Amino acid sequence: MLAVFSKAFLLLMPVFPGFDTATFTPLRDLQNMWWGLSFREVSRDGRFVVGYATHNEDFVIEAFIWSAGNFQAIGYLPGGEYCDTRSYAWAVSADGRVVVGHGCMGNEQEKTTYAGFVWDDGNITALSEGLFPGSVSDDGNVIVGDGAGSGAFHWTRSTGHILEIEVPGFDSTGPADVSGDGIYVVLSASTPGQAAFRWHPGTNALEPIPPLRGGASISPSAISGDGTVVVGEGDSDLGQKAFIWSPSEGTRFLFEGDAFDDSASDVSYDGTVVVGAKKVMHSADIPNLNVQEAFVWDRYNGPRLLRPLLEQQFELDLSEWRLREASGVSGDGHVLVGWGHNPHGRVEPWIVTLPLDWFEGCARSIGDLDGDCRVTLDDFAFLAICLQISGPGRVPAFDDCVEAFDSDGDEDVDLHDFSVFEGSVAKKPDG
Repeated sequence: MLAVFSKAFLLLMPVFPGFDTATFTPLRDLQNMWWGLSFREVSRDGRFVVGYATHNEDFVIEAFIWSAGNFQAIGYLPGGEYCDTRSYAWAVSADGRVVVGHGCMGNEQEKTTYAGFVWDDGNITALSEGLFPGSVSDDGNVIVGDGAGSGAFHWTRSTGHILEIEVPGFDSTGPADVSGDGIYVVLSASTPGQAAFRWHPGTNALEPIPPLRGGASISPSAISGDGTVVVGEGDSDLGQKAFIWSPSEGTRFLFEGDAFDDSASDVSYDGTVVVGAKKVMHSADIPNLNVQEAFVWDRYNGPRLLRPLLEQQFELDLSEWRLREASGVSGDGHVLVGWGHNPHGRVEPWIVTLPLDWFEGCARSIGDLDGDCRVTLDDFAFLAICLQISGPGRVPAFDDCVEAFDSDGDEDVDLHDFSVFEGSVAKKPDG
């Protein structure tokens, strides 16, 4: 089983987006304040990341949020000062104002009572007993997590409605992720076996995600922001392998050419970029032993190990680094977070930013009308025209509108297509 060091911490890069070259930033500058940082999730546009860390002073664990170089501890629930493990942050909304996680509520006699929390614009609130949130929609309104007993829960904050998610034929369920638009939830179901489903809360429809070839169990880790792609890992005739699933293409291997284990941790908003970790034979480090390396997969080039990509395509010197896992990716696919071993052999988290045209020789993707391998304000100008001449059930006069912006195959350009475009855009319009 591949080590999963992270998929949630909160970050905003100082010059972002619009960078022209790749950057690799280790977080050693925080080591005088914190020890053992863990990144958990990157926000949709890459500006925010959330997670948890251990204080150097008293070695207690606390959730944090980091934005534009400004580091902030999220804090802890009432009585948390009596706990060694105060709080963990697991997910963040698109604007960085809502963070969900769980923490300890203790007292001088009892230090092991835990509860979920919502951190909303600086205020932390405990959830009802037995609710432990793990994912949040882009607008911060939909939260999913583990509920009391054996079921996962779905909570709509605006209505207060909490629904326990059940899968007929299985004893327990566990949510992996909610899509950025809040429309879909990917979840696992167990006993008997280990299965995965995409669930639509509005219709209560459950769509099974089949296992990989030759496999019986499958474990999802993330769903794309638009809800169309699911990634994770499962057993197969090649061993434990990373998978990618969509309704149109089914369940596929990310790596199919070898029998080394791999696992996918996160996926971009439109499903074009996937990150994770892969076991490889690395004799230069440890002869005859499989060790894991961070990888990035994209729709046009397939899977690539991250360190060789940064060194060969972007000429970064990472010769003394070992990048062990890419655990999170922003919605636009241009900010990656993860962990590795630094030149001193110590575990250290890192952030990678990639230029907007890092897909070499890419094909036209949804929203990229001019075919320049990125979705920008130039494409938005054309989208505005297409929205005016189209709409639900109304086929636009120009074929380019459907080819570039019709994300769901219904032959029109409507608000759903605009939402998908917004998730892919490299630079959003002002206002």
